[in-house]
Amino acid sequence: MRITPEIVSQNLLTALNNTEQRLSMLEAEAATGKAFQVPSDHPGRVAQSLSLTNSLALVSQYQSAGQAATSQLNAADAALSQVQHILIQMQSTAVEGANATQTAADEAALAKTVDAAITGLEGLANSQFNGQYLFAGTNNQTPPLNTATGAWTGNPAAITFQIGSNTTVAVNVDGATLFPRLLADLKSLTAALASGPNQVQAMIPALQSDLTLVSNARASVGARLDLVNQQSSQLTSLSATLQKNLSTAEGANMASVATLLAQEEQAYQAALQSGAQILPLSLLNFLKP
Repeated sequence: MRITPEIVSQNLLTALNNTEQRLSMLEAEAATGKAFQVPSDHPGRVAQSLSLTNSLALVSQYQSAGQAATSQLNAADAALSQVQHILIQMQSTAVEGANATQTAADEAALAKTVDAAITGLEGLANSQFNGQYLFAGTNNQTPPLNTATGAWTGNPAAITFQIGSNTTVAVNVDGATLFPRLLADLKSLTAALASGPNQVQAMIPALQSDLTLVSNARASVGARLDLVNQQSSQLTSLSATLQKNLSTAEGANMASVATLLAQEEQAYQAALQSGAQILPLSLLNFLKP
């Protein structure tokens, strides 16, 4: 095959263009610190980056759900703590009312204390968090307790948050089986105080049972908070690992980039120098005198 000046020139220009493209890619890697600028640069790394980015987004969603769950469970526990405090006071009131030395006036004063506790309990039954009623189940846009009629309109359905790929947690407390019973027992205590010490004494076991019910509800909330905290810790660790892997997938090896960039620049300069000598040649340069 005859090598003409045109072929030499074309090959030289092709080599220069290829070197320029490699230089451009290496300069972009050096400037951004990333191994690719467009998917075609490193298809395998791009696919890995997309997968890791999607995983990080999912972890972030779980973390947000865990934070929301923690806030709602803490709000429920705070309300239940107040309920527990009221019941402890009512136990003391019942013990005092069961004393045979109490006068009618004493019993009437104690009854007023119980009535005040009932009002407080009604308010706690309608506790809200972020505009939703804590103890109303899924019917949480309206007060679960009608304080005028005593009717309970909430339901016992659980509201669950997804806090992991295979982990959900209920963030509400079943008020439907809790507050109607507590309110009924306190109203019975008011009636017992008007009927004498023996009737009051008979209410003490029921109040103790109510207190146990609330304590169990708080224990359940505490167990769920522990679950959320454990999951949150695992998600934090997973997020750090994914971030590290993403950095590795997207990040350029700067030492290697610097070395290759220097080599390509040298090769480019050498090609330019060669071209300066080859391209001016014409047919006359190849003719012998």
